Amino acid sequence: MCSSDLRILWRDMPFSMRDIEFAIDAMRFILTKEEYDRIKRGDERDMQRAFRRYWKERDGVPETEQNEMMTEYFRRVDEAYYRFQTLYVRNGIQTDRGKVYVLFGPPEDIQRIMSIEEPLMEIWSYPSLGKTFRFVDRERDGNLRLMEE
Repeated sequence: MCSSDLRILWRDMPFSMRDIEFAIDAMRFILTKEEYDRIKRGDERDMQRAFRRYWKERDGVPETEQNEMMTEYFRRVDEAYYRFQTLYVRNGIQTDRGKVYVLFGPPEDIQRIMSIEEPLMEIWSYPSLGKTFRFVDRERDGNLRLMEE
């Protein structure tokens, strides 16, 4: 049996990694346009090779079988996909909250400000990173958008 015949079963693989085109699209937050175009080029097999090469170069612990950084990134993608869906945006990573979640993970603190007169607001704090994000639902459609400071 040659090594190319060996298949490893990854039982809890993030679902967002099961479709190579979806996985590459979910990386748009961390890729330059040139990197995106290079990884997206070619057929499915070419994209898979480029995808694996990208993450292999960024594997913080290459002596393990699993790429922890890649796994965490795509677990966040999975979570954001569902958690931040709205009536009008099915893929939650396409929302501002989804993007912030994918890039920074779950907020260390969330404040929700609800008022009859004002639209819903959420304030996400990441004190350990020195970052705070404010999202507001100005359109009152369930899609809280990042407020420009």
